[in-house]
Amino acid sequence: MPTMGFSPDAEFPIINGEKGNVSIVTRFAGTQGGSLKLVSFSAGSRPNMVPGTAVAVVEAADPKDPWSPVIEDGRLYARGASDDKGPSFTAYYAMKMIKDLNLDLKRKLVLVMGIDEESDWTGMDEFFSATEDAPLGPGPKEALLKFEEFAKRDGFRTGNYKNLVAYAELGPEDAEETVAIIGHLDVMPAGDGWQKVSCHA
Repeated sequence: MPTMGFSPDAEFPIINGEKGNVSIVTRFAGTQGGSLKLVSFSAGSRPNMVPGTAVAVVEAADPKDPWSPVIEDGRLYARGASDDKGPSFTAYYAMKMIKDLNLDLKRKLVLVMGIDEESDWTGMDEFFSATEDAPLGPGPKEALLKFEEFAKRDGFRTGNYKNLVAYAELGPEDAEETVAIIGHLDVMPAGDGWQKVSCHA
């Protein structure tokens, strides 16, 4: 497994001690913050993946099914209805559209899902360091299994690391470069945002 980190400026991934070449970084802001990054990078001679977005499920005592959205009294009840899961599924369905259109990819496209963003992303650390299991309950693991189920149904190559991280993959398996979609939370005022396209794009 490659080791993964970020440089102090948080712009470039550090993979196995090498600084990756970032081609495109784009951020989209919303009223409550949140962003989606599309990053193309390469380092060394093998494909690398980067941490992705978060998935979770509602508490066991909640009477509503997290996988079946319901509108009651003008309010939407469902997993992710009031937090920032939009980037996760925007990225997922963007990949599905690419697959459904049979577009020829020269690089590998990987969407990585983690389940413990509120616990210092230990799942991502586990995924990239291949150390012992982190102590997580069955709820978050159910979310990863559901993500894998959807990904397999839609024809993606999938993988799961110790029920901490799952990913969906598209494109050539032996690609030297990887395009990874990263989603994360940021506090940003509505309408604010930035875009960067480097000379590598």
